[in-house]
Amino acid sequence: NYSASLWDRFPFPDLLPSLIDTYYQPQLGKRLLDVGSGTGVLAKWLCDKGFDVVCIDPSEEMVKRCKEKNLFIHHTSIQS
Repeated sequence: NYSASLWDRFPFPDLLPSLIDTYYQPQLGKRLLDVGSGTGVLAKWLCDKGFDVVCIDPSEEMVKRCKEKNLFIHHTSIQS
């Protein structure tokens, strides 16, 4: 899926890790919910850093891509 592939090319390494490293507070623990996980790029990075991540996304293609990264994902949305 072309649009899903775009998310894997998001400038992730240049943006999010430095923000997380700057603002993460260890006393908050390492359990996270990634709402709208997309292809799982952020969730995979967080898992590799030792976080316990649960992903949710409404897109079948995004769920497939998260599963390919061995992420724990629910195919659902938070909207009613």
